[in-house]
Amino acid sequence: MLKITTGQLSRFAFVYIISEPFAFFIGHLLKMSAYQGWMSLIGGYLLSLILLYFTVKLGSIEPGVSWTEFGTKIMGKWLHSCVLILVVLLCIYLISIDIENFSIFFGTMYMGKTPIQVIIILTTICIALTARSGVTTIVYMAEGIFLLIVGSSLITVPSMFGGSHYDMLTTLRTHHDLKKAAVDSLSTLSWFSEWFLLIFLAPQAIFGRKTLRSLMIYGFLVIVMVMTFWLLCLLNFGPYLGGDLRYPVLEVIRLARYGGFLDNLDPFLIAFWSTTMFIRSSFLLYVASICLARVAKLQDYRSTSFILGITAATFAIQYSYKTDVYEKATYSYELSVFLVLVECIPILYVFIYRIRFGKIKKPET
Repeated sequence: MLKITTGQLSRFAFVYIISEPFAFFIGHLLKMSAYQGWMSLIGGYLLSLILLYFTVKLGSIEPGVSWTEFGTKIMGKWLHSCVLILVVLLCIYLISIDIENFSIFFGTMYMGKTPIQVIIILTTICIALTARSGVTTIVYMAEGIFLLIVGSSLITVPSMFGGSHYDMLTTLRTHHDLKKAAVDSLSTLSWFSEWFLLIFLAPQAIFGRKTLRSLMIYGFLVIVMVMTFWLLCLLNFGPYLGGDLRYPVLEVIRLARYGGFLDNLDPFLIAFWSTTMFIRSSFLLYVASICLARVAKLQDYRSTSFILGITAATFAIQYSYKTDVYEKATYSYELSVFLVLVECIPILYVFIYRIRFGKIKKPET
C-alpha cells in the first residue's frame, strides 16, 4: 500500500477545497456580501480551522487505521453505522450538485446542442471509473493539477487587473457591517468545512501536528486565491453586475488580454478547473463507496461505486428539470447549516473518546 505524504495530503486538500468556490460561489459571494466578501471569506476560514483541528485529532487516535474501523470502538457498532450512512447521503448530495454544476456549465458554454442528461451520464461514468481506481490515484492526479493551477494563476492574474476600477478599493475600508459579516461567515464556512472527509485518506496518510500545520497553510492559500479572484470580479464588474453573472470568474478570464499566444489561454484554465471538479467528485464517490461497503460488510468498495454514481446522477437529472430545487439545494442558508453540522462529526467522536478512554496521545509527526 502506497503512503501519502503530508505534502501530498495538503496539496490534495487545496485542489479539493478550491474547486467549487472558485468556479461557482464567487458570484454568490458578491451578491451575498458585496464589498464585505473578504471579511466573509476570512471569517469562514477561521471557523473552519476548528473543524480541521478536531479532524486531525480524530485521525491521530489510531494512526495507520481507517476511521471506518476504529470508529466502532468509540461510538459502538450501530451508532457508527448510522454515522457512516449519514456520510454516504452527504457525499451523494455533494456529488449530485457537482455534476449538475459541471453539466450546466458545459451545456450552456460549449455543448449547447447536447442534452444535459447526456452530459450528466457521461460525467458520472468518468467519475465512477476514477473513484474505482483508488484514493492514491486521485491524490496523484491532484498533485499534478495543483502545480498547473498555481503556475497558470501566477502567469495570468496580473493581466486580469488591467481593466479594473481601482476606485472601488476604498469601499473595502468603508463598508463594514460586523453583524452581516458574522452571518455571511456561516455561509462561507460550508465552503471550507469539508476537512472531515480528509480522514478517509487514512491509513495511507498519517495525521499529526505536522499535518495540522501544513493543512492550515494550504487552506490559507485557498483563501488567498479565492479572495484574489473575488477582488478581480469586484473591480471589473462591481457587486451588483458581478452578483448577477453566473460565472463571473470566466468572464474576467475572457476579458483579460495577456498578449501573444496567451490570449487563447482561457480554454486551458477552464480545463484545469474541470479536472479539479472531477478529482473532488471522484473522491466523494470513493468516500461514499468505502462507507457503504463497511456498513454492508462488503470486501470490495468498488462494487458500490457505480450504484452510488447512478444515484447521484439521478438526483442531478432531477435538478436539471427543477431549477428552483437546484438553486435551493445550492445556496440556501438552512442547507449550509446542515452541511456544517454533519461535518462536525469529528468533534462528536473526539468528545466521546475523551469521555470513554481519556486523553488522546500526542502523535509524533
